[in-house]
Amino acid sequence: MLDADVLAERVSRGREELVALLRRLISLEGGDQAGSLVGVQTFLKDYLEGVGLSVETHSVEGVSAITSSIGGNRRDGLILYSHCDVVPPGGSARWLYPPFEGRVVGGRVYGRGSADMLGGLAAEVFALSALVGFEAEFSRGVSFVSVPDEEDWRRTPTGWGFSDWLLRTGKLTGGACIMGEPSGIGGVCVGERGDYWVTLRVRGDAGHGSLAVYGDNVFVRLFRALDELHRAVCSHVALPPPEVAPLLEDSYPVLAVELGVPVAELRAKRMLESPSMNVGRVRGGVMVNVLPDECEAEVAFCVPIGMTWRELHNRVLSTLRSNGHREVEPSVVEGSQSDPSYTPPQSRIVGALSEAVKETLGDRPKAYVTQATSDANVFRAHGIPTCLYGPGHMGVAHCFNEHVDIEDIVRAAQVYVRTILKYCVQK
Repeated sequence: MLDADVLAERVSRGREELVALLRRLISLEGGDQAGSLVGVQTFLKDYLEGVGLSVETHSVEGVSAITSSIGGNRRDGLILYSHCDVVPPGGSARWLYPPFEGRVVGGRVYGRGSADMLGGLAAEVFALSALVGFEAEFSRGVSFVSVPDEEDWRRTPTGWGFSDWLLRTGKLTGGACIMGEPSGIGGVCVGERGDYWVTLRVRGDAGHGSLAVYGDNVFVRLFRALDELHRAVCSHVALPPPEVAPLLEDSYPVLAVELGVPVAELRAKRMLESPSMNVGRVRGGVMVNVLPDECEAEVAFCVPIGMTWRELHNRVLSTLRSNGHREVEPSVVEGSQSDPSYTPPQSRIVGALSEAVKETLGDRPKAYVTQATSDANVFRAHGIPTCLYGPGHMGVAHCFNEHVDIEDIVRAAQVYVRTILKYCVQK
């Protein structure tokens, strides 16, 4: 007989094993990306098979996703989603501790990916392993997936992104999904913005640097265009659907805690209602004393609810054409677009997850929309209600000294167990 309290206590007693699992995952992320992805997925496969689960591997050009499941009907069941890729650590000198050591200090685990989202991955795997042996009591199945490309989608036989490929081909099915992305364990993220990535290129003539006319320099022309885009595009305020507008407003206090930014500042920026713009990479030039003949910038926009990425793209084109920047050549970065989406707070998965959080923490969580993006947009596009719930905070994701609280990892694993029982076990 399944008892949620007994299983939650089992998770708590396994705290040291859970921490060791996370530290091992962090250590495997060091080195070149392709080798790291193989190492992490192989380790996860061995771990799951070691606790008695069968694992399937789905490979494209040497990179793999893995899936595993327990219980009954997977088509109506629950998916525990994770991604095993992490962003580069940046300069190691900026870290308090080596980024791939997984150092434990003051009740936290430090390392690249600890919050986004290896902590959630470890908690999901641990929760799933706690349920092995009880499969007969599940009326709905539980599926686990670890994809290798959430941070930067890869090409697959059906387009871009392993998540879309697995769902499109039926290799992964389910009626709802929980993603262990960093949400802060006191909140349930039910919506997010979309992605729109574009490369902006400016061309000119090479020549001796002493002949430079500052305003004609391709870098100067590019930077002026970028500044104009930011003023014109990011000042736009999208109109969300009426049922979402109150949810967006209620999200600001949650985001203030997650990001460590005053709520008044977030509201003043209309962060959830307006596009945001990040210039991630700039390239060009050959030597400091040579006029550059070409330069380009890769720019990532987040698309607010109430707007599509194509609408944002058209606004970028219009701004460039109408403000004297026709020489700037925009090209959409292939495979890097998604529209914003949300799961209604009254949906069954939000209810089950919220009840599980309340039973674990004592307080009902706040439903909110994040300023970021994830593969949840892909799952919702396939008709699967999806929530983000995991240990760690967005304010430390992708940062130097990224970390996650050990207590939060344990609590997240307990919440996953309780949610699975509520969603998948016949009462």
